[in-house]
Amino acid sequence: MLDLMPWRKTKSTISNPDNSVDLFRKQANSLFDQFFEMPDWGSKLQPKVDIIEKKKKIEVKAEVPGIEVDDLDISLKGQYLTISGSKKQEKEDSTDNYYHLERSFGSFSRTVELPEPVDESNVDASYKKGVLSIKLKKTKPKIRKQVKIKTI
Repeated sequence: MLDLMPWRKTKSTISNPDNSVDLFRKQANSLFDQFFEMPDWGSKLQPKVDIIEKKKKIEVKAEVPGIEVDDLDISLKGQYLTISGSKKQEKEDSTDNYYHLERSFGSFSRTVELPEPVDESNVDASYKKGVLSIKLKKTKPKIRKQVKIKTI
């Protein structure tokens, strides 16, 4: 791991454990180390995306397990494909002397740039066993004219 505090020689430099300044430094360094080593909880809902380019089409596969197809939103703007959605889950468990209820929810949005222009009117999407598969037909790039602009 890259040391984000280059002025610090090692992780635990204490010359005198009875010295309150050294003790404070050790605790502060430990706190920073714990903070920067924490997992990124926000990325758990980010779907893993594979982009497969074939001769006449582009296929995008996204892992979105546990999400209902009605909670998915797919949009295409130019060469940018956006997959977004939300996940809502409620788990209830009860017995005679025990009741447990957990709710979790979250949303995600992932935009990827496609390697080639695609025909926006020829897109197929399917969802099976937690994998969203989107097939896009390639198209020729639009020819853009060069326009001469006069300065005033």
